[in-house]
Amino acid sequence: MHCVPAHRSGQKTVVELLAQLDARVQPGITATEFSALFHQCKCGLVTTRRVFGDHKCIIDLSGDD
Repeated sequence: MHCVPAHRSGQKTVVELLAQLDARVQPGITATEFSALFHQCKCGLVTTRRVFGDHKCIIDLSGDD
């Protein structure tokens, strides 16, 4: 599991990145920060990388009937 490290060499925490996405003044984060923060499952749902290990797929991807 991968997480956004906290304040290592100027990097923002997960909370700071989420707040920056919703900020009224200078909103947004870089594509690199976004990729470090979020992960998309093959089922289509997007979660933070921190909780992806706890994600339960909404569709069966096994191909078994």
